[in-house]
Amino acid sequence: MQTSTRIAFGSDTGAAWVAAVDMVDRAPGRQLLQLHTHISQPGTENDATRAVVADLLHDTGKQPIDTVVNTLFPVHLAARAAGPVELAARYRALYPALRKESPLNGRGTYFGRLVDYPARDGNIDQLNRLINQLRRDHQKGGRPQAIYENTSTVPHPRLEPPIEPDCGEPQGIPVYAPTPDTIPQSFPCLSHLSFQRVSGRLHLTATYRSQYLIERGYGNFLSLGLLQRYVAHHSGLDVGELVVNTSYATVDVAHKTVTSYLNRLTQGTLL
Repeated sequence: MQTSTRIAFGSDTGAAWVAAVDMVDRAPGRQLLQLHTHISQPGTENDATRAVVADLLHDTGKQPIDTVVNTLFPVHLAARAAGPVELAARYRALYPALRKESPLNGRGTYFGRLVDYPARDGNIDQLNRLINQLRRDHQKGGRPQAIYENTSTVPHPRLEPPIEPDCGEPQGIPVYAPTPDTIPQSFPCLSHLSFQRVSGRLHLTATYRSQYLIERGYGNFLSLGLLQRYVAHHSGLDVGELVVNTSYATVDVAHKTVTSYLNRLTQGTLL
């Protein structure tokens, strides 16, 4: 298979999701390695497309869109918080209860890993560290543009590199380590976020080791875009492109069912 056939494009969340689902659904075995989804206007939606996706999720017994979104970006909490510092503090206060609320959250949530990352020397607020660094570098100008990394994978303490002296650049964060996080079909499937600050715009590349495109794909794409917009706004940057790299993508609903819902979108000229 040619690499070009593994790249899905969309202007908004729904268009990109439809392109990705259609591509994987047509692939042998309805699964695809190294799927790259490009969204030119992250965090935006078409209401009619969202309605069709919501119906598909409801009718097939999958998690609602908002449930998936809030795992990575708590939309309503962010709207009520005065800024990123308050958002992180309020989320950390709620985090123990959230982890007990659902068995799926027992090992944490993606946003929890961003604001309460369990590092070797204590928990780290990766979100505010990222925003502060982006804001400072944007104001100074001439700084490196692709050094902003966040991870959701907990490093193994024996493999984590020693802390280097602060040289004015953020230190690298290890992504892969043989911890319980690498158990197949277990949290986290989203392993890494890489931000790029170019010409006043903030781009984001997200890496998933695997992804169910029906149950979680739309919510994942949307939440990444909303997080990207939030970080860009509080860093004084404009929003750039979102690229989602998925090592193993699959369509987790019967082909006939997927086709019927995608046909509803086509008939409504939403594609």
